[in-house]
Amino acid sequence: MNWNQLYSPLRTGGSPGRAVGAEVRTSFQTEIAGYNVIGGLLREFIGAILQRGSIKSQKLKQLISKQFVIAGRPDSLYPDIQAVVDFIAGMTDLYAVDLYRKITGIDFPRIR
Repeated sequence: MNWNQLYSPLRTGGSPGRAVGAEVRTSFQTEIAGYNVIGGLLREFIGAILQRGSIKSQKLKQLISKQFVIAGRPDSLYPDIQAVVDFIAGMTDLYAVDLYRKITGIDFPRIR
């Protein structure tokens, strides 16, 4: 089912069938959850850039791939934030959700 099939009954004033309504609702819920994941990752990682001294910040910065250089100097704030945004933008959906769940405590990494 494509976008036009989902929304054409709504645009013409008709009511979508039960299955279509459920698909739209699920799609909206997934989209809203995605906003929360991206916003949460940005909040955590940019927070780590802004609050350099804390242990949590240091550990979060260790999770950032080495290809995204974080200088950690006061004069490099903009490039550091840009590196964080690039890091998050390059994540797959599944990795972003998994990382978000782990760093916010929703899901714990396996303890060995």
